[in-house]
Amino acid sequence: MSRHQSGNQTGHLIVVPATRAAPGWIDGEARLPFASGGPGVYISRSRNWGYRVRVRSRVVALVLSVSLAQACAHQAVRGRAPESAGSADPLVLRCESGDSHVCGLLAARLVERDPERAVALYDRACADGEMIACAALGGLHEEGRGVTQSFEAAVRFYERACRGEIAIACYGLGRLVRRGDGVERAPARAAGLFDGACRRGEARACLDQGLMVQRGEGVAQDLERALELFTRACDAELLEGCHNAALVHLSLGGLEDPAHAVDLLHRACSSGLTGACFDLGILYEHGRGVRRDLVTATTLYRRACDESEPRACVNLAVAYLEGWGVPRDLDQTVLLLRRACDQGIARGCANLGALYESGRGVGQDDAEAAALYSRACDAGETLGCANLGTLYARGRGVGQDERRAVQLYQQSCDGGEMRGCLDLGSAYERGAGVEADPARAQELYRMACQGGLEDACALLAR
Repeated sequence: MSRHQSGNQTGHLIVVPATRAAPGWIDGEARLPFASGGPGVYISRSRNWGYRVRVRSRVVALVLSVSLAQACAHQAVRGRAPESAGSADPLVLRCESGDSHVCGLLAARLVERDPERAVALYDRACADGEMIACAALGGLHEEGRGVTQSFEAAVRFYERACRGEIAIACYGLGRLVRRGDGVERAPARAAGLFDGACRRGEARACLDQGLMVQRGEGVAQDLERALELFTRACDAELLEGCHNAALVHLSLGGLEDPAHAVDLLHRACSSGLTGACFDLGILYEHGRGVRRDLVTATTLYRRACDESEPRACVNLAVAYLEGWGVPRDLDQTVLLLRRACDQGIARGCANLGALYESGRGVGQDDAEAAALYSRACDAGETLGCANLGTLYARGRGVGQDERRAVQLYQQSCDGGEMRGCLDLGSAYERGAGVEADPARAQELYRMACQGGLEDACALLAR
């Protein structure tokens, strides 16, 4: 009997996530690790690469660190620390007398407190052939620091520095070409730029090239080659490279090595990569590549949740709900799901909706459940769509509308949620909101049964 017919079941709660999909990968500008809802089940939160963190351009950061190190070394030879770039500074005098290399060093010292003057000094140095200064100008124009933001200008400066064999500039140019910012989007060209920068030692280029190879974006898809590139980035202490290498070892394709994936995730987690802690918790929860340990899993979820990984808050909430590695605590469950939902995690909203529908830990409220399911469904959470469909079918919290219920079940099923397929099959069997079609109902039950739903298998066996 399906949920529609039982009349006493409420929305299903799910650990992040519960559908089968490809791993989510991390590139040099985003952090989107996979998540799991069951042994061997991995999925990305979305396909837009989620959390963009760019306090400043990585190109700017690296170029400035190199330039500033050169400036400090230059002053250390003279037995004193770098001083402010005032008129008495001998570096200023050398720059004014035409030493373009020294102008670049001065720019690195000034970019934080006087970015406009830094741009002018970098311009002088770049014009005189200092390629590292051209790379810095590319980053500053990309960010709009000390100058009006212009991706087109950034492309010009990156191109010039890349021709001068500055690897970080080739990487910066590749990122713009890949996105189509200030230049025609050309994945194949971007992959080539990443390849050249990677070969010259720029680890982030190896990381992003690996991601493109893994996807087959602009180049032939090759998981083994992607693993090689991720490993090169990992060996250069780029934690995202370790994380992506772990994902390869957890995916299908002949490269599975869950135990090694655990080692890589430990390395990334212990060095502060929050998403790796979350994923490591998943492996401990399900005993994949490591002995099952729910206490360690929840400890890792808590660490990741506390360090702003809201998907981990969802898994921790379900642990408190079920008593997995922690005492049961419905108050904590509600608190954590609300926190995750408020931070944009659709599955947190769907699970919170299930609590409101059932009245577990909160006052029973079908209208609030419907609002939360709707929010989750609109954000792409397919089980939220299925649960919302059930409310429409029953007229709970919303006006009864079986046609709308069928639309939501179809949306859920199309998104790979087997519960939606099961409920859609029930609608076809009963002719509820759609013309009765027993053959179509059996087809949907079979799909849901093959997807692991025992309820669907039982319906097939009648």
